[in-house]
This record gives sequence, structure tokens and C-alpha cells, in this order.
Amino acid sequence: MIKSALSLPASHAHTRPPGGQTESNMKKNIGGRDRLIRAVLGTALIYYALSNLPGSDVWRVPAGLLGVVAWLTVFMRWCPLYKLLGFNTHPSGKTWSFLQ
Repeated sequence: MIKSALSLPASHAHTRPPGGQTESNMKKNIGGRDRLIRAVLGTALIYYALSNLPGSDVWRVPAGLLGVVAWLTVFMRWCPLYKLLGFNTHPSGKTWSFLQ
């Protein structure tokens, strides 16, 4: 039997837990109410960044960036700042709904 040049010995093979799931550093740490608040504030910040409101010239880019970051955290259900500060508003182990 011919061994492939790309095959690794069994001791170097990477194995996954049953089900193919691996543990991630990006565990959900944002709950439903938090997501709702972030979605509303993110939308308002993006609207402000795209508007021609008086005095918005200086704050357009920072507001737009914060709005996009807020929406990214809504979709990922994970906030790096929460991870650093040790906060977790996600109801782990419970039946999840948007407003829990």
C-alpha cells in the first residue's frame, strides 16, 4: 500500500468532538433585549451618518462606524467588549427567544 505524501501520522491527525463541533472563544454573550437595543441604536446611528442634519459633519464617520459595529454584534450575538469586561446577557441553556 502506498502512503500519500500529504497524509499525516495518526498521532498528528486532528480530531473533532462528536458532532463535528469545536469550542469557540466567540460564545454568545448578548441576550435578546440587548440585541434589540443595539439594533435600534445601530439603525439610528447609521441614519444619522447618512443624513444632512446640521452639525453632523464631524460625527458622521464615527456614528456610522458605531452603527455598523452595533449591527455586527446583533448578527453575531457576541460582543468583544462584553468578553473583556466579563458581561454576559445571553440566557445560556434556556429556550431562546428574541426578547429573553
